[in-house]
Amino acid sequence: MRRYTRYKEKKEYEETFLVGGKLKVNEEFNDVWKEGQQLKLSDLEYRILKLLMSKRNKIFSAQNIYESVWGEPYFYCSNNTVMVHIRKLRSKIEDDPARPVYIQTEWGRGYRFGAS
Repeated sequence: MRRYTRYKEKKEYEETFLVGGKLKVNEEFNDVWKEGQQLKLSDLEYRILKLLMSKRNKIFSAQNIYESVWGEPYFYCSNNTVMVHIRKLRSKIEDDPARPVYIQTEWGRGYRFGAS
């Protein structure tokens, strides 16, 4: 009887998602879906996307992104690293990477997630 009540008290598992436009990110299992299709993202690409989606319309500088995702101090040469990963991420999630809807560039300031 004790085991029954103990197991009964356990809460049901609840998945959490970040949703923006056609994208759906499962925060628990690091899955990204677009229009019902699962996308293959690297761990760094997933973490960049999750960071940008977690605070919509907030502009993240390359330094913010690098220090948050890589967990290392930012050096000026790290800017290229962020740009390359953003470009690869856009090629996977955007319909037209030349005209991004999801990851938008704010010239001279950084990047933001723009889809609602």
